[in-house]
Amino acid sequence: MKTLVLSDIHYPSAGISTVRRIIIKEKPDYVVLLGDIVEDRKLHKEFARQYKKVFPIEKTAYLLGDNDYDAAFFNGIGSMNKNMLEFSIGNMVFMHGNIGYSRKLERMGLEIGKSMYKWKKFAFPFFVGLFFRVRKGLIKKYLFLGHVHVLKKFPIIRTTFCGTLKDKRIIYGKNESLGYVVIMHNKSFITSGNGIKLKRLRKR
Repeated sequence: MKTLVLSDIHYPSAGISTVRRIIIKEKPDYVVLLGDIVEDRKLHKEFARQYKKVFPIEKTAYLLGDNDYDAAFFNGIGSMNKNMLEFSIGNMVFMHGNIGYSRKLERMGLEIGKSMYKWKKFAFPFFVGLFFRVRKGLIKKYLFLGHVHVLKKFPIIRTTFCGTLKDKRIIYGKNESLGYVVIMHNKSFITSGNGIKLKRLRKR
């Protein structure tokens, strides 16, 4: 079975046509929308209305991020996940990956990320992934995160950052950020490191 993970779509920066094209190409059994689905929470209803024409919402985990947090909207969406911030199934855990909802904290994290990029390119997402693994007490499960806008696997800590569909640079360039993740797993949602594939999109 196949689960498609789309993170940081930032609709309408990336349109529903991009989402549709990826879903048609990959033919997933399930989809995880990993937060920051829309640029502004006011756009959730518009995006969801179009998305439901592309893929069943009941086979979709619809997670919220720092840009699009809206508890009232989530309560009526009817997606697979009951928790709007985290989705655990089989041996997989999905979270958007923002440390807090403080804009000051987020700006500080961005500056740290940019500084670390100059020192060691992928150090920042590695330590963010490690932070969440320790925070959640994850040992054997595979963790999938967004937020950082990077498409990168860290097998040593069983953590994958799931890219973005938005082509504006934040820390990483388009060749390091644009794309999505495909997970092959059994009916019990058990995967392995070899079942996790990064799919890069061409620069727009």
